[in-house]
Amino acid sequence: MKKLAIILIIAMLLVACGNNNTEVVNNVAVDLTNVDEAINDTEETTETDVEETEVTEETDAEEIEVTEETDAEETEVTEETEETEETDATEETDATEETDATEETDATEEAEEVVEPVDYTANISKPYDDVDYTPFEKVESYESNPAIEVKGIYVTAHTAALDRMDDIIELINTTELNAVVIDVKNDSGYTLFYSEAAEEYVPDANNYVQIKDMEAFMKKLKDNNIYTIARIVTFKSPLYAVKYPDRAITYKGSDQVYYADGAYWASPFDENLWKYNVAIAKEAVEYGFNEVQFDYVRFPAVKSSVKKNLDFGNPDNHSWTYAIQNFVKYAQSEISPMEAYIALDVFGWTATTINDSGIGQHWEGMSNVADYMCPMVYPSHYGPNIFGLPVPDAAPYKTVYNAMLDSQERNANIETPAKLRPWLQAFTAKWVKGYIPYGTTEIRAQIQACEDLGINDYIFWNPGNNYNKNWFEQEQ
Repeated sequence: MKKLAIILIIAMLLVACGNNNTEVVNNVAVDLTNVDEAINDTEETTETDVEETEVTEETDAEEIEVTEETDAEETEVTEETEETEETDATEETDATEETDATEETDATEEAEEVVEPVDYTANISKPYDDVDYTPFEKVESYESNPAIEVKGIYVTAHTAALDRMDDIIELINTTELNAVVIDVKNDSGYTLFYSEAAEEYVPDANNYVQIKDMEAFMKKLKDNNIYTIARIVTFKSPLYAVKYPDRAITYKGSDQVYYADGAYWASPFDENLWKYNVAIAKEAVEYGFNEVQFDYVRFPAVKSSVKKNLDFGNPDNHSWTYAIQNFVKYAQSEISPMEAYIALDVFGWTATTINDSGIGQHWEGMSNVADYMCPMVYPSHYGPNIFGLPVPDAAPYKTVYNAMLDSQERNANIETPAKLRPWLQAFTAKWVKGYIPYGTTEIRAQIQACEDLGINDYIFWNPGNNYNKNWFEQEQ
C-alpha cells in the first residue's frame, strides 16, 4: 500500500515536469529503492520490535509470574515461618507454663508436706475430743515481772490481816523462802480486799474484807522482796451459787443447789462465773500480785449414782474437761496482757490417772494452757499401796518423788507444758491410819524428792499457817 502510493505520486510529478525529469526519475527510483529498503527495514524493525516487545512482555510476564510466584512462595514461607515461630513460641510458652505449673505443683506439694497436720494427741493415753492439745503461746518471763523459782508458803486472809503477818515476813527474810500464797477469794467466797467485781456480781463477798489498805499491805511485801500469789477459789463458790441457783449445779427438776465438800457448788460451765472470778483476779494483779493461782478449778467429786440426778447447766453436752480448759483459756486471755502468770491447783492424783479423775482435771488439757501446774502431792492424800507404798503418808520422799515423776511424764506428752510447782505437806495427818508426825525430816525429804527430779519450785500448805523456821534452809 505504501509503495503504490509513492509510485502514483512520482508519476504525477513526471507529467508536471516533462522530459527533463529522467534524472529525477532515476534519482527517485534510487530513492524508492532506498525507501523500499527503509520500508522493509522499518517493517523488519517493527516486526522485530513487536517480537522483542512480545518477548519482552512475555519475559516480563514470566518474570512477573515468577516474581509473583516467588513472592507467593516467600509469603508462604514467611507465613509458614511465622506459624512455625508462633507454634514454637506457643510450645515454649506451653512448656514454660507446664514447667511453672510443675514447679508450682512441686512447691505446693512440698508446702503441703510441710504443713501436714500433726497429731498432738499421739502420746496422750486418753485425749478428749473437745479439748485443745495444740501448742499454746506462753510467755516464759515478763520483763516487768520476772519469773522466779518459787519457794513459798500459804497464808489465809485472816492471818494476812494480823500482826502474825510480820512473823511470816521475818520467816521469809531469814530462810530460803521467797514467796507467799494469800487467799484473795477464799473457800467461803469472801474477798481479801474490797472488790468492785464482787460488788457487781456478789455484794455479800465484801462483807468480811480483811485488808482495808491494800496499797500499804502490798508495799510492805514488795519492800521485803516477796513474790506474791493471789489464791482464788474458783468453782467451789457458795455465795455465788446461792445467789444464782439457776446457774449453779442443781438437782434435776428443782432449784436445790448441790452441796458437797462443805459448800454449795456453782457450775464450771457458767461463763458468768468465769467473768466474776477473773475480774477479782485482775483486781489483785492491779494491786501488785505477781501471779494468780486458781484453786478448786474443777467439778465436785460426784458418784455416778448421784451425778445422773444433777443438772450441770450443760445444754451443749460438752465434756467437763472442755469447761475447765476453756475457763483457763479465758483467764489467760485476760490476765496475761497484764503481765502476770496463771497457776492451777490440781489433785496430785491428776498426774497419775490417765483420765480427768472424774472432776474435769485432765492433766494435758490444763498444763497445755497454764503457766504453772501445782499438783497437791501431799503424801496423806494417797491411799494404801499407791506407788507400791503401804502407807504413802509414812514415806514422804518416795511418795512425792513418784507423784512428781508422773507429772513430768505427763508434761512430756504435750509441746507447751506448764512449769511444775507442787504443793507439799507441812502438817501431820492424824486421820490417816499409819501416819507419822511431820517435822523437819519429812519437810526436807519432800524438798529433796523435788530437787532430785530437777524441780526447784514448791509451796507448803499448813491450814493454820504454822511454819517452823528449822524446816527451811537459813539465809547466810
